[in-house]
Amino acid sequence: MPQIFIFVLIFSLTFIYGQQMNSEALFAFRDGSKTGYCDSKGKLVITPILDDAGIFKNGLSPAKQGRKWGVIKPNGKFLVDPQFDDASDYSDGMARIVMNGKTGFIDVTGKLVIAPVFDSAGFFNEGVASAFSQGKLGYIDKQGDFRIAPRFADGSEFFEGVAFVQIENLWGVIDKDGKLVIHPQFRSTSFFSDNYARVELENGKWTFIKKSGERLAKEFDYALPFSEGMAAVMIDGKWGFIDTNGKLAIPASFRAVLGFSEGMAAAQIGTEWGFIDRVGKVRIEFGFSAPGTFRNGLASVGRDLEEVLIDHNGSVIPCGK
Repeated sequence: MPQIFIFVLIFSLTFIYGQQMNSEALFAFRDGSKTGYCDSKGKLVITPILDDAGIFKNGLSPAKQGRKWGVIKPNGKFLVDPQFDDASDYSDGMARIVMNGKTGFIDVTGKLVIAPVFDSAGFFNEGVASAFSQGKLGYIDKQGDFRIAPRFADGSEFFEGVAFVQIENLWGVIDKDGKLVIHPQFRSTSFFSDNYARVELENGKWTFIKKSGERLAKEFDYALPFSEGMAAVMIDGKWGFIDTNGKLAIPASFRAVLGFSEGMAAAQIGTEWGFIDRVGKVRIEFGFSAPGTFRNGLASVGRDLEEVLIDHNGSVIPCGK
């Protein structure tokens, strides 16, 4: 079910937002092959001259010009000239960069604070980031020193003080001292949010656990992480939502869904997408070809063959025009 994994990726990428409202409220848009930014009213802020770009966080965004990535400010000027093979959005005041196949990090001043010496890395959250060295994953601090030595096959970032790690094909949970607090027993998982994490059991079903290891009694065909107190779950091939008590709050009647953002969730009936509220009432009518999540009042969705921004009423905001 490859469509499911696209939805998980969208959810993960939109889970953590930056801290500066002015720059957060800038939205990337494509004009042909080039990328620019507009504000929440659709006013052009950065002319579409970039080859690619990310999301503004901490007042900065990665941006690609030619084959290299740098970092731009809200006025479109480069704080860090394009020089990296890849660059991520900022998280916890740090952005991941790649040079010559190795990964390091820059801070909000654009200074290279962690040299590109790691095989790969995740993103900083709660002061640490996952990083691979010699085929094993550990966790580094903002000086680039391993706080938890690399000894895991894989791992998530830290959320709510804990992280999932993979040991011999099964996933368990560690604290920030690297101590196992839930022994490896799950086939797959993601991260904690709203005090719960989704996990795949040995029977291929999914459920949710607390940091104590306590499980919800119900099992599902598939599940997405909790967001705004609701989690999407698949039952007999259809999607609905449960609340943090495990109660089915919105019946499983949709072909696909995304997690809640700003009080609404994208949902699909047939081939068309719309938005529902927390009781399952349609807030934005179905008719879009691709889903999105709301950020600062707007969501990027597909309409026919183009990508457009809509507000909470479903009205299209003409970006950069």
